Amino acid sequence: MSLLDAYAGLKPSIKAQFPLVLVGPKGWHLKALEAKLQALRHEPIHWLGYVDEDALQTLYASAKAFAYLSVYEGFGLPVLESMACGTPVLVSQAQALTELVGDAGLVAETSNVPAITQALERRLFDDPLWAEHQVKGLALAQGLSWSQAAQAMEA
Repeated sequence: MSLLDAYAGLKPSIKAQFPLVLVGPKGWHLKALEAKLQALRHEPIHWLGYVDEDALQTLYASAKAFAYLSVYEGFGLPVLESMACGTPVLVSQAQALTELVGDAGLVAETSNVPAITQALERRLFDDPLWAEHQVKGLALAQGLSWSQAAQAMEA
């Protein structure tokens, strides 16, 4: 919900340039999210639901930024997927995410909506930092793979 509130706080000109695209299947316990989306129905927010791997890769690669503001996360595979597609990330302060991203992305506290809004603006408009995070994210993603994880586990 914090991401939606933060996005709603952006200037209209920013939202017109960068619509918010949400991806993920509809499941249970979503009444609050659906109510929030209904309240923000006039904002440029699009919930695509489930998308297949090819479409997801296209979405990652064509996005200006990827925000993953999970309250609790075990690893953060979507973050790694985004970085592998060259899209810099904004993540929550969940320990697994901050450890994964390191200095290759931006971090915001999930309960601090103004800080998230500010981080979104920075992610979208700080071009030198964006380019730096793109390079670092690609390098980080290349260093992590299923085959490397399996080899390390075997060793």
